[in-house]
Amino acid sequence: MIDCPKCGHNQPSSQECVKCGIIFSKFSDVEEKKEKDAKASEDMSESIYPSGIKGVLLKFIDSSLAK
Repeated sequence: MIDCPKCGHNQPSSQECVKCGIIFSKFSDVEEKKEKDAKASEDMSESIYPSGIKGVLLKFIDSSLAK
């Protein structure tokens, strides 16, 4: 038995979810790409800030404005 990573439906092992219809291999590929993109974005955002207190303050301001 497996749980669908998208909807959580518990079902016998298969290649796609019988409830929501996602194909597990494609879903995991998409999730991996999202994680890689998020890490790349985080790495890039770290490099645009200067070091020290000025960088910390700029990061804080940016994150506050993003919310």
